[in-house]
Amino acid sequence: MKRSIIYTGLAVVLIGTGCSQKYDETSPKYAPVTEAVFASGTISIVGEGVNDTIDFGLDNKFTLTTANKNAWNYSSTNDVSDPIGDLRKWSLACQKKGYRLPNICIMDVDAWDAFSKHSKVVAATSAWHTTNLVIEPKLQSENVKYMGTLREGNLDIYVYTDYYIDDWTNPAAPVEKPILPSGTVILASTNANCTLFYGAMTYGNDMTKTIDTVIGERFSNSWVDNDPPVRFLRTQSRPLPIAHEINSWATASVLDS
Repeated sequence: MKRSIIYTGLAVVLIGTGCSQKYDETSPKYAPVTEAVFASGTISIVGEGVNDTIDFGLDNKFTLTTANKNAWNYSSTNDVSDPIGDLRKWSLACQKKGYRLPNICIMDVDAWDAFSKHSKVVAATSAWHTTNLVIEPKLQSENVKYMGTLREGNLDIYVYTDYYIDDWTNPAAPVEKPILPSGTVILASTNANCTLFYGAMTYGNDMTKTIDTVIGERFSNSWVDNDPPVRFLRTQSRPLPIAHEINSWATASVLDS
């Protein structure tokens, strides 16, 4: 298990834990599954005859609103929003409930835009006498950008941008969605314990004329139809990320319309 959120190509990040697994073009659904765990603490299992939700019991979920005047995009003379203070508070929650100090922060592009433009963040980066927050963007891959470090707690900040086609919620009308919803912020530790399990896969074996089941990360099979003559190739996988230290990370929605 590689403990790094830096990856290349279409490698899929287990967002928040820093654990990463590399997959190729046949793995478009890994990221939405893992994002669901770290953004909500739940996974929806939807399929033929199945419609259920696995709830890992994530407690460290926070929502900022304009009504409470603490959303990062809220602007007013009565504004009490404090992005750096929020990161500090959420890190403490992870330490208290999950016994891990977060060392990575992952934002979607909208959350980062509000964070970087916030007056208190601008003031922190402009103060010549303090280097608590250092902003120095670096492109890590097509989907991951390192943006800087909050030195208090040694918290590295990344922006993750990627999309997927949701063709299972409504198969008749597939919809393109961002991996991270707008306004998402996730804090986590690369030292947290996580595991990626895989479900069994069943297929029709043309050679033995039997229905077989295999267990593994992925399985490919091929078959031929005669009318019209065509060969089919299918690769399938049933990933299930397991968060053993559920409250070692925190997730927040920081924007309000």
